[in-house]
Order: sequence, then C-alpha cells, then structure tokens
Amino acid sequence: MASSEGKKFGFVGCGTIVCSIVRGLCEHYKKVATTTTSKTTPVIVSGVSFPLFLSPRNSNKTAALAAEYGASLVVVCASNQDVISQTDVVVVGLTPPVAPAVLPSLTFRSNQLVINLISTISNSEMASLCTQKSEEDSDSRAIEVIKAVPLPPVAHHKGATAVYPRNPTVNSLFTLLGKVVEVDTAEQLTVMQAATALMGPYYQLVGTLQRWMSQNGIPDDDAATFSSAFFQCVSVDLENKNTPEALQSLVDEQTPGGLNQEAIERLTAAGTYDTVGVTLDSILARLRHK
Repeated sequence: MASSEGKKFGFVGCGTIVCSIVRGLCEHYKKVATTTTSKTTPVIVSGVSFPLFLSPRNSNKTAALAAEYGASLVVVCASNQDVISQTDVVVVGLTPPVAPAVLPSLTFRSNQLVINLISTISNSEMASLCTQKSEEDSDSRAIEVIKAVPLPPVAHHKGATAVYPRNPTVNSLFTLLGKVVEVDTAEQLTVMQAATALMGPYYQLVGTLQRWMSQNGIPDDDAATFSSAFFQCVSVDLENKNTPEALQSLVDEQTPGGLNQEAIERLTAAGTYDTVGVTLDSILARLRHK
C-alpha cells in the first residue's frame, strides 16, 4: 500500500499523546512543505504520506484536528477498521481497558506495522490482540509491533521518544518529532517508561513555586508567568547534556555557599531526592507486575 517514497499512517484512539503526534507531524508538514508540493493527495513529506487517518474515537479532538489542518493533512475515518484498511502503519493509542475490547474485532494485514503506545500492554500482548487469520490459509499471522513512549511535547518537536525494538520506520517517524532513544530490551523500555512518571511531579513543582510566590506577595498571574518561564529557561542548559558527567556539571557549577547550593543541601538533607528514587522504584514495580 505504501508508495516508494512514504507510508500511510493511521491512528486508533485519539487521546492526548495521539493528538500530540498528529499535531507534530502536521506542523512538520507546514514547516517543510513548499508551494511546489503537489496539491493532490497523497502528498509525501519526510517519508510520511499525508493525509493522516484518524479513528472516530474522541470525536471532539479529531474534529478539532481536522478543522485546524484540513482534509489534505487529516482525515477522520468512519470506523477503526477503516483506519486499518487504508494504512501501512497503525498507531494504537487506546486506553488499557478499551484495547482488549476493541482490537480483536479488527482485521489487520500481516504486513502492517503497529506502534504500541499503551503503557501497560506489552508488545507480545499487543501482537496477540492484533493477530488475525490469513484469508489464504488457517495460520495466524502475528503483526509486527514496536512500542514507543512519546510525551506531549512531541507536538512541538521537543523531547525524546523511547522505542523498542529498533525499527527504521518508527525511528524516522519520531525523529521528525524530537529525539529518539532506541533500547535493546523490553526491560530497558520499562525503566524509561517509569521515568516518564516524573512529568506530572515536574508540573506540580512549577505549581508549588507559583503558589509560594503568591503567598509571599507576588500577584498570581505574575507568579505563574515567572514560574513557567523560569523552568523553561533553566531547562535550556540541558540541551546536549548527554553524559552523566555533563549533567553533574550543572550541579557542580553552583556557587559555593550560594543560594542554589543551600537549596540543594536542604533538599538532600530532607530526603527529597531519595524519595524521587523510591517513587520511581514503586512505579517500575507497578509496570513490571501489571
């Protein structure tokens, strides 16, 4: 079904992560497409065939994407099966309780690639849910499944997506949306999944700073503006810090006896950083024994 230049991508489920991927791909299209790009469909940009095909689930979100980007980039299909029938790569972003009820009733092709976004469903479980009988014989044909762990900032081409196992199509897709970290084992991917549980606490920390500033006399909106901008600006220094030594250098460069060093020492003495490790251990155990 794919052309010699690109693959057709479909999305079953349309939650926050799927919407972020779709938005990131459409924004990439807008960035690189030129006025000479063919006005007919499909249009191939960076190996991706547009339009993208979305399932009708979460109709408010899919309708909003279709309205924003137009039919040349996003098509909302009549059914989940319609998505699968028209595409080469199917991105599954259903919730864990819904996937086992929906996927077995759908007919996949043996040459399709499935990208598994569901945190608590392994690749082997996903393959089992998507395996269908061949029309030619009675043998079951397992679908190739790759697990990916993107985060919402892929909509802005930021962040890193963990992937297992290695796959050139999946690597190329998420490289358009930020950085890609391909790991060698399912256990390594599980560890990286656990790490993403710090996204919410990070936002909670930003909110904590905002509330503290407000309690100390800063107007709420000013406190919110400063807090969000502050965390964004200090995160810039993390760019290309790809070794443990480089990360530690950001801590070591704090002025001896200065305010930042005092804050580090107080939080360390209170066990704050140790608690982060304990929390991640708990999340990892949950993922391992789901």
